[in-house]
This record gives sequence, C-alpha cells and structure tokens, in this order.
Amino acid sequence: MNKLKNTLIIMAFGLVSTVFICVNPAQIMAQSLDDSMYVWYGNLNDSPIEGNIDSVIDLYVYIKTTDNAYVANICLPTGFNKSYIDTMFKDSCEIYYPLTEWDEANFYTFNDEFQPGWNSLTFLGFADLGGQPNPWLNLDEPTQVLKLATKSVNDPSLPGNTVEAYGPGLDRFQGPANAGDTAGDAGYTVAESFCLVHFNGSSSVDDAVVKPESFALMQNYPNPFNMETTISYSLPEEAVAVIDIYDVLGQKVETLVNQQQPAGQYRVVWHANDKSSGVYFYKIQAGKHAETKRMVLLK
Repeated sequence: MNKLKNTLIIMAFGLVSTVFICVNPAQIMAQSLDDSMYVWYGNLNDSPIEGNIDSVIDLYVYIKTTDNAYVANICLPTGFNKSYIDTMFKDSCEIYYPLTEWDEANFYTFNDEFQPGWNSLTFLGFADLGGQPNPWLNLDEPTQVLKLATKSVNDPSLPGNTVEAYGPGLDRFQGPANAGDTAGDAGYTVAESFCLVHFNGSSSVDDAVVKPESFALMQNYPNPFNMETTISYSLPEEAVAVIDIYDVLGQKVETLVNQQQPAGQYRVVWHANDKSSGVYFYKIQAGKHAETKRMVLLK
C-alpha cells in the first residue's frame, strides 16, 4: 500500500491561510519550513504500531514546532479507516500537558463520514479564551500530547497484514488541520504523518480482560519521554500489584499503583510534570513476581 500521499492543500480558515501537508515522519524530520507544527500519529520512527483484531489499540499523537511557532489554538481532524477500525472510544481518549492547561481541549465528532470508508474524530484546543494566559506549544522535540483509543474490526484475514488505519482527517465542517497563535491572526504550516497498523493476531474480547499466560512488565512508552509516559504490565493471576518510581539515587519518588487486581493486562500513566530530567526506575511487585526497568525523562 502506498503510504506516502504528498498533497498540498491551502484552505481559508476565517482570514487565516493555513497550509496542510501530508507526509510521512521521515519527510517531516527533513522539512525546514518556517513557523511550522509537525504532527506524528503512532511511532516516531515510521514503523507500524502493533495491534490485534477485535481489540483495543492505543494511538499516541506527538507534536513538534519550529523555533518561531507558538501554537495556542489547534484544530486536528483525525481519520480512521472503517475497514480496520470498528469503534472510536472518544471518552477513553487522553489529553496530556500542556494541552490539559488550555481553556478548551476536547475531542468532537462533527461529521461521521467525510469520505467513503472513513470516520472523523476532531481535537479542538484553545489556550486562552479570555482568562489567564496558558502555556503555548513551543516544542523543540516531538512531545506526546494526545492518546486516541480505538477498537479494531473482527476480521480473521487481517493478522500478518500491515494497513493504513489512521491518518490526517478532513472534516467538512472544520476543514483540514490548522494551528495559530493566541490572537488567531497567524496561520502555521501543519505537517502530518499517516500511521500504519500491523495486526499480530486475534482476540475475541477486549484487551483489558484477556488473561495473560505469564507475568510481564513492558518497557515504558515513549522512552525517553517528556512529562508523561505509559507503563504496561500483565498479571496471569489475581495479586496485589505495587508499582513504585525511584530516582537514580534509589529514593522512592512516587507510587503509581498499590491495589488488588484480577488477572489481566494493565496500563498506568506516570505524570512527571514536577520531576527533574534524568534517569528513573520503575519497579513492580505482584505476588512472588518483581521486576525493575529503567526510563529517561527529558524536558
């Protein structure tokens, strides 16, 4: 499947002209456009994200800006190919710092079908709607700002295939992706990437209730990370699960989980907004099982 769709669309958004460019992540890194915002769906290295059929798939969205771009309003329509995505869990999508500090930051469905076979879920955000100033997006490294939660279709022919399941969306009501400053009088160039999904196998139930065969602690993602990262783990049987975070000196800085949990697969997000850059360790203790992994916080 041809993943690269090199198109250039210039739209009028009020009195603002916004350029929308659809490329892949490797092309984004090579761009040298002034006053630009770059958006990645999925992995930053252009590799497919992994998923099972009939299961929940989490898709992380990253944003990077050029030095002179101070983004304070965003319209980000995201397309989901209905041939591969059955359900969009709008209420399970997540918004991360600094968007959590904005006056308006939410997901909306303005138009269910904007082109055959696709659905649209749009993120709208405004840093300042007349109150106290909030942090703008001026990010010199790709930073995780959103998580999209979807459920794949139940198609036994998919395992082993890599498909284009997510991509920049075009909502007829909102137009293509656009971004501007607080005054709304500067249109930034928005460069977006498509995302591929590789299907590994099948699952007849939701990921959260699949009983794992063995205990596992996965590497946090992303790593290194800025502000927030997700830690996933599996419990083959019911146990009291405890996850602690330690600094490089071995001092405990936070407890993320401390509760009885049934067998299943779990995810927990560590919000490290108030922590200093450096090396940290996360340790899980669940019954007789214990494991520690290393992660790096970069601000």
